[in-house]
Amino acid sequence: MIDIASILQSNERVNIEVNAASKGIPNSIWETYSSFANTFGGSIILGIEENKDTKEFIPRRIHNPQQMLYDIWNMLNNYQKISNNILLEHHIYSARHEDMDFIVIQVPRADRRDKPVYIGQDMFNGKDIVKPKCPNLPSGQLKNGLNCYKARTFQNS
Repeated sequence: MIDIASILQSNERVNIEVNAASKGIPNSIWETYSSFANTFGGSIILGIEENKDTKEFIPRRIHNPQQMLYDIWNMLNNYQKISNNILLEHHIYSARHEDMDFIVIQVPRADRRDKPVYIGQDMFNGKDIVKPKCPNLPSGQLKNGLNCYKARTFQNS
């Protein structure tokens, strides 16, 4: 489990993303989830704001953590929102610090058979990490390449 006190004393890093989430679940967490899953993993903490000037973390709290947890699970299991839910129950939890509630999402690195994890139903029309890496490759050729890669991956498993 993540220690909220130590996070509040640090700065945002490559594997830690914070968001105040004052208006509910921010859409930006799905890009972060996808990015963490497709690389080395990381943690998303809701209820903490980053001061853009000083880079200091400011605790803001989550007002209804149980409802937010429920909503996050619903979105993760909605394949119209996210291509693949790689999280288990222990990866998402509420944490308490100084009478404030926070939501922690610990995103592991996705197994090679689960990649790529992307937003939406079509990785070629949504935001994902595949399209920017091959900007001049027509989607048909990219699909064929991915299918060949997946076929080889599953044969070797």
